[in-house]
Amino acid sequence: EVLDARQNMQEVMSTLLAEIPTLDIALNTLYDNEAYNCNSGNPSLFHRTWIPIVSRILRELAWGQSRRVAVNEVAADFAHEDQLGACSGYDGMICRDFFQLDTIHPTNDGFAIVREKVWEGIGGVSLGATDALARSSIDEVNHGYLRRVRRLSPTTWEARSGAAIADPQAALDGDDGGAPGRITLGASSEELRFSGFPDWFDEIRIVRAIAGVRYRTTGTVGDDSYRVEASLDDTFRPPPGFAYTPTNWNFFTPIVGGGGPNMPPENADYPGAVVLAVPDKPTYRDASAMLGKDPELAPGAAEYVWPAVTHADLSTATLRVASAPVAGTPGNDGYEIELDHAWIDLYGWEVARPAEVQNLRVDLTAGDTLLVSFDELAGAQRYNVYTGRLDSVGDGFYDHGAGAPVAAECAATTAPVGAGRLEVSRAAGAQAPGNTYYLVTAHVDDVESPAGTASDATEIDRSASVCH
Repeated sequence: EVLDARQNMQEVMSTLLAEIPTLDIALNTLYDNEAYNCNSGNPSLFHRTWIPIVSRILRELAWGQSRRVAVNEVAADFAHEDQLGACSGYDGMICRDFFQLDTIHPTNDGFAIVREKVWEGIGGVSLGATDALARSSIDEVNHGYLRRVRRLSPTTWEARSGAAIADPQAALDGDDGGAPGRITLGASSEELRFSGFPDWFDEIRIVRAIAGVRYRTTGTVGDDSYRVEASLDDTFRPPPGFAYTPTNWNFFTPIVGGGGPNMPPENADYPGAVVLAVPDKPTYRDASAMLGKDPELAPGAAEYVWPAVTHADLSTATLRVASAPVAGTPGNDGYEIELDHAWIDLYGWEVARPAEVQNLRVDLTAGDTLLVSFDELAGAQRYNVYTGRLDSVGDGFYDHGAGAPVAAECAATTAPVGAGRLEVSRAAGAQAPGNTYYLVTAHVDDVESPAGTASDATEIDRSASVCH
């Protein structure tokens, strides 16, 4: 029910923000006196376990919207009980009048409310009519909001269960003037999946990852609707009968489409529910949501830890557009979803990349041992040696990555050979047959140096650098 409610709230919020340009939304996180009632001597383990998770869900819903949403963080100052049952409280902040005999309701002073603006100012910050200099907005100014560092587009797509898509490449490109991939879904389990998000921008320190889509619909959408979701590991749903736990529940992130009516047949809890937002979108609409992971609770820890999305997560991240039929109603409503673009935005900051490894030399000894030597790079913790087919370069691409003729030597064993140079040796049996090329990169502070640059100074196929 909580996950259904998350879908519904995401759909309502994103619809309001997309359709009402001046709308301002603030969310309240939850205070639950069954979760923070240690002064009453009657704590609720269930509430104490799950209320922090529900509050976090609300915060992630606010973080994930394409326009700024604020959060009122409501906490009880008078008492707190952590996940180990340890209690702290202040009796003077608890109501003890005739109507509040349970000793779990705080006075006004017993609450702490912190309002947090959790998004950047898109296109500047609107000042309204209160600015002393009569300005209506300020543009191109860093106001301290978290910065979007890079937008990632998917590179692959897959149709499942009979779904059809025309012009799929258009859905992978956000700079094609609004040309859409046209998706036909029915009333069953048809779906389109988009994946292959770049995971090699290791200089980006990810603080938030936001998944989004720009889409519209054609035709008439009836009761058999659709949804758009993201998953960090391409699972989307647990198996039937799965036992959710506080550290194993977050299988997908809703982006478009409410919960409730779109339940699978094996768990149709709300057969009479209705879609909460009209799914007909004749003009392009942007919808976005924050990608989150399950909280972690280490043995003996008092509070949850919420891990950030990593570059490794991006390598398996998937967005899908799926049918969302209502059980027991007639078939296909004959509509298309026109997907202009799907993306993942990375918010955070970038660190400087190391320089390219210089003066690479390849020699062959009398015993057919290959020696790859190069200048030592200051600050490097490890080096990687890549091998590719020389013929592929003539055909216009590099193949030293996942499809290399010999697997990359990540963190290769190096030996000093004097004059500030290092060497990697490769025995005859470990060498690739035919004409090959070699690239050496270095890692400084877990950021990989360029594999080399082409004659126009562009970097050689960075996606092939697989030694993250």
